[in-house]
Amino acid sequence: MRKQIELTAMLSMDKAVLHPITNEHLDKVWDLAAPLVSRALDYSDGKYSLEAIYEALAARDMQLWVATLDHELIACCVTEITIYPNKKVLTIFASAGLNLDSWLDCLTPILHWGKSQGCQASEVYGRPGWERKLARFGFEKIHTVLRARL
Repeated sequence: MRKQIELTAMLSMDKAVLHPITNEHLDKVWDLAAPLVSRALDYSDGKYSLEAIYEALAARDMQLWVATLDHELIACCVTEITIYPNKKVLTIFASAGLNLDSWLDCLTPILHWGKSQGCQASEVYGRPGWERKLARFGFEKIHTVLRARL
């Protein structure tokens, strides 16, 4: 069973503050987060819809994280724990926000949370520009995904 995420600030006030969103707060935050999630889904190749994400968040199959700066929502991301036959992985996807450098450090507590859930690795799905930005967190390219429409 997954540990309950507490709604607490996880970074100092001089930078963006990360908030893991619990089910009791999902409806209060969703209207603000949905446009950012939707922006990120533009790059998901149609794998997810906004409605499917919301349903998975409500069912606790995915997690919503939001970053605020000066009490304004500036970014959000959705995570999901994926259990493969030999490894448990924290998948980070649907990340979007304003001024990436102001909230990128918010990934650190998300990665720590994934480790506390028993994940042995984390994967990020995103545009090619993420590769350079995430290198300092220990992310490295392990494969490239190519697609053919059938």
